[in-house]
Amino acid sequence: MTGDNTACDGAERGIGGLFENSQVKFGEDAVLPWFLHPNTRGRDLQAQHVATAVAGALGT
Repeated sequence: MTGDNTACDGAERGIGGLFENSQVKFGEDAVLPWFLHPNTRGRDLQAQHVATAVAGALGT
């Protein structure tokens, strides 16, 4: 759902890097890596796609 946004697209990418730290904490000190999952921008892109699809299905 992030289209052509890949982990290699620089600062504007929608996918977090394989070993790049995410914003998810595991315990008090450990931070989980993105493991190529959507980052904050990717999450927003996905939400926009879903909202557009729902609006289309509802005819709005």
